Amino acid sequence: MSETSTEQCTESESDTQLLTGSVDVSIPGNDVTCSVYCGDNRDVIQTLPLQHFDLCVTSPPYFQQREYGATGIGNEATVEEYLENIVDTFKLLLPVMKSTGSIVYNIGDKYSDGNLMLVPYRFALAITDRLGLRLINDITWIKQ
Repeated sequence: MSETSTEQCTESESDTQLLTGSVDVSIPGNDVTCSVYCGDNRDVIQTLPLQHFDLCVTSPPYFQQREYGATGIGNEATVEEYLENIVDTFKLLLPVMKSTGSIVYNIGDKYSDGNLMLVPYRFALAITDRLGLRLINDITWIKQ
């Protein structure tokens, strides 16, 4: 892949060390240019053109799986709060997607008292029930 000229993603001066800006990536031998936007997705999404994108691939922070700093998605006290936040963020994507577009959302699960919390399934039910969307596929990733 080769980069085309746009603003590079750079570290911000905030204590969370977010990346900001964007990078366009061209695929040799193809007329397609992909853009990678860096920043807090809740802010970046709202700057994007309406009904513009065919595909969004994203992976929100997992629920209580990593240290993401003092605040932000993934650090909620309950799985219900976490789901509310990621559903609200997911809703922000809908206006920028074409009517024929697709969203790939990678969400990890978590164990509690030896049982899976079923976070990805709860999310899928929430977006289908609340937003009237269709779940087309469910893919389980197995790391080796």
